[in-house]
Amino acid sequence: MHYNTSAVAEPSPDQTQIAYQVVPEVDRPADFIPIVDYGWVTGSKPMTIAAGDPNATHEVTLTRDHPVMLYLLQGLGVSPSETVDIWTTTLHQHLLGTRSLLELQRGAQNECLLQIDDWDFHWQGQYELGASVPFGSGDSIHLQCWWDNSAANQPLVDGVPKQPVDVGWGEGTYDEMCLGVLLVARQ
Repeated sequence: MHYNTSAVAEPSPDQTQIAYQVVPEVDRPADFIPIVDYGWVTGSKPMTIAAGDPNATHEVTLTRDHPVMLYLLQGLGVSPSETVDIWTTTLHQHLLGTRSLLELQRGAQNECLLQIDDWDFHWQGQYELGASVPFGSGDSIHLQCWWDNSAANQPLVDGVPKQPVDVGWGEGTYDEMCLGVLLVARQ
C-alpha cells in the first residue's frame, strides 16, 4: 500500500486496518511476485506517457528463468526449472490508465490471467483464479498497460482539469504505474 498526500491541502489521519492470522505451518509456501519492467522502477528505462497521447502503451515480458524472477522465487525454495502455481492476480495503474492485460505465454499459446478493459483507479483488487495455473520452465509472463493522456482525460484538481504533461513511473497519484502481481505457490 502506498499513499500520496500531495494532492490534498490537509492530509487526513490514516484509517487503514489490517487483520492477519499467524499459523505455525502451511500446506504450500506462497509469495507475491511483482511483474514490472524493473528499469521503470529504478529509473534506468523511462516509462513515458507523452502529454496529449490518447493511446499510450508500455509492456514487459518476464521469462520464468529471468534473473529477477529467479531471485523473487528463491524465497519459495524452488529451483529454476521447478513449476509453481499461480493462484491470484492483480493489476495496478493510476488515473490515466484505460486498460491492462496480464497473460501467461507458453510457446505460441497465450493464456489470459487478468484483463481489465475499462480501468478505474478507484477500485483495485486481487482476483482469485478459478483454478491454479502452472508457471514453469520455458513460460513467460506478459504485462501490458494503456493510458489516455489527452486533455479530455485529465484528473480534476480543485474542480479544474489538469493540463496534459509528460507522465512517467512514480508513486504519486498523478504519476503512473504499470504493475502486475501474482500470488504463486509451490506445487
